[in-house]
Amino acid sequence: MQLPEYEVGPAGYGLSRRLIGNRLSLPDPRPVVDSTARWGRVKADRRDSARLAELLRARELTAIWVPEVEHEALRKLWRAREDAVQIRMTARRQLKAFPLRQGRSYPGKPSWSKLHARWLAEQKFEHSDDQLAFTECVLAIQSADVCIERLDRALVQTTHGWRFESVVAALRMLRRNSTTSAIGSVGVVGIRPLVPK
Repeated sequence: MQLPEYEVGPAGYGLSRRLIGNRLSLPDPRPVVDSTARWGRVKADRRDSARLAELLRARELTAIWVPEVEHEALRKLWRAREDAVQIRMTARRQLKAFPLRQGRSYPGKPSWSKLHARWLAEQKFEHSDDQLAFTECVLAIQSADVCIERLDRALVQTTHGWRFESVVAALRMLRRNSTTSAIGSVGVVGIRPLVPK
């Protein structure tokens, strides 16, 4: 499924919902434009507006699905988890590099196992600034781990009773597909056209 660029600015889907709520007719299809593919990379609002009007009149704009408020909230929760995962990855890279700069390297494999955690806990540095910086890296990873676990629980709770709960359960049956990735597939990519209300 192709995810087109949705060009409505910071208002996002809220603007579309507001127009629908006020019973104002929206153009069908709604404006979604891949501006780089259609007319170059230069940003010019006046030219873009004129081109959008031309495409709308010619009915060449791709229609989009505006998700319900609850569905969009779940997307935001899933994306918050993805942000936490990125923070943890960055903190892990920093922590892994820190002993290397001191001439130390973990002798075993794989990294981030219980043995690796024990080895990290045993690392002591002569200079107090080094020790503090190292400790802060460790704490950043622990904080990200706690945040990810908390968001995982929230995602699972949010999907209880959700109309796509059965779809999430079906996707979990796929090999190596976790609950979180199943929720992400349904929540972020969206399957509205395939599953009726």
